[in-house]
Amino acid sequence: MPRLAVCIKRKILIIFFFLAFFTHSYAETISTATTDDTTKTITEDLTITSTGSRTCIDDNSHCIKVNAEGLTIINRGTLSNSGDDNDTDIIIKAAGADNADDVAIYNYGTMSATGNSTIFAINLEDNNGDGVGGYVYNSGTITATRIISIRYHGSNLMKIDNYGTLTNSGSNGQVLYGYNDTNTTINNYSSGTISAPNGKWTIHTNTPGEGNSYSTSLTLNNWGTITAPKETINLGISSTINNY
Repeated sequence: MPRLAVCIKRKILIIFFFLAFFTHSYAETISTATTDDTTKTITEDLTITSTGSRTCIDDNSHCIKVNAEGLTIINRGTLSNSGDDNDTDIIIKAAGADNADDVAIYNYGTMSATGNSTIFAINLEDNNGDGVGGYVYNSGTITATRIISIRYHGSNLMKIDNYGTLTNSGSNGQVLYGYNDTNTTINNYSSGTISAPNGKWTIHTNTPGEGNSYSTSLTLNNWGTITAPKETINLGISSTINNY
């Protein structure tokens, strides 16, 4: 019996090893400079190394489109576009309608949209039970030149952790924009800056008068710097600001 038990345990360990290995064996890595005029649709994890970049050109509205649940995107290099500065020039699109729930985006480098938006994470839900429907981590720079840098409207349990720079240079620029979202958490840590130097808001949730629903139960924890020349923060229903 002891020999049989050892054999069974060994087989179980082998099965777990192969499951863990093959789950990520098709993840893609970009380690060189790439330029493309088509949308990159991903169904596996994607990593851009410190020597890698992806530049989307012309009217390629979605540089990267997430098309599977629970994916992770890690950027240590540069994601950007050279579009015509319009409302559809999106760097990363992760939408619930495309089965992108539970996406996790980690930026240690630069994400820059000549247009609007850099990250488009909408209508996401927590399907794996970890309490987060979509996640953005930033210790680099995320920026856009038009109205919005990061959208998360319609998402449930969205979480954003900022240790770097979130900014928007547009004349009506907004950095973080949500409406009809619930239980969003935004943490801006001591090294973090959220700024819209030429715009109106850094964080904005629509009001019914603007044609959309409020954000509900949003929590903003700030240890860093949040600035805008006009109305810095506009929150929704039952929302909380903790400024440390």
